[in-house]
Amino acid sequence: MTHLPTSNASLSSINAAHKAGVKLQTLTIPFLYEAAIIPPRCQKPRIVTLTDTVDVTIRVLNDEQLPLAMKVSDVSIHWDGKQLFRQLTNNHDRALHYGDFDFTPVPLDDFVTVATSRDIGNSYSPMLNSPFCNYWRNYTNLSVDGNFFHHSLRQCGLLNKLSQADFTSKEDVACREWVADNRDDIAQKAQKIADSYVFHNGAVYTTTGEPRYQINTFGMGSNNGGTGMFVVMHYNGNIGKDCYYNALQYDQACQVADAIAEGRGDTKSIPVRPRNTIEVYIPEAVTCSPQTEHGDGDPFINSIEAGIQLAGPIGGLVAMAASTSKMSQ
Repeated sequence: MTHLPTSNASLSSINAAHKAGVKLQTLTIPFLYEAAIIPPRCQKPRIVTLTDTVDVTIRVLNDEQLPLAMKVSDVSIHWDGKQLFRQLTNNHDRALHYGDFDFTPVPLDDFVTVATSRDIGNSYSPMLNSPFCNYWRNYTNLSVDGNFFHHSLRQCGLLNKLSQADFTSKEDVACREWVADNRDDIAQKAQKIADSYVFHNGAVYTTTGEPRYQINTFGMGSNNGGTGMFVVMHYNGNIGKDCYYNALQYDQACQVADAIAEGRGDTKSIPVRPRNTIEVYIPEAVTCSPQTEHGDGDPFINSIEAGIQLAGPIGGLVAMAASTSKMSQ
């Protein structure tokens, strides 16, 4: 049966703790932005890259405001009454599948890292453990009066070489006319990023998906491949809703997984059990509902799977051939 550890926390107690007051910590985030200006003695606007800073606030939550809600292996998942959070560490997903986890927390200096290093390569997207790193890069095109300006450094492929130290602030720019800039867009993006994190007991926590059970099949049945069950944090569009079960549906997931394995002839997989199970401390935090949230999966894969369960590997091959034939018509 599903193991439900005891906990004194509930949605009402969490909301009461938040209502009593939440502390905020301010971080100053430097960034780059672009402006269209008309320099002195010029007629047409040009793009300049400038530097600035923005202050963002991040909530600092105590144990009552962010209690432990679930646990998968050594991964603790906390709940603020609305969202689930996990500590920002390295190789988080390995713990779900393999039980191998690096507990090294992300230092605050890394967490607030921005484009001040020339060794960041061509990464245009923020990294999980450094969410402010390069976040401004996706905003380096500016539309002014219907015209689309491109920075020459981007066109030459040199944007990845930029460093904040290379640029000056708005106050140091001489111009005849300030046409427009995207400073506010980038500054607002910084706060949106900050809203996805909290500080808890001296560590950084990030929002996370709700853990759930996923049933997977491999190969063509009859123990060629097998049937397995895993703990995952998100849905896979190729896998249908009938193969997902929330953290409170462990027993049902096991029954369905065993039935699928039996139908495929994967006798060596029975009983089908995940390496890790989800311990639920606050049942109210379990809101995942695959039957209403997720789709039916990939039709091609579904047809093959149906053929395997009907007639084994041969049935799967026949279904594959039939589906391929329809796709080619």
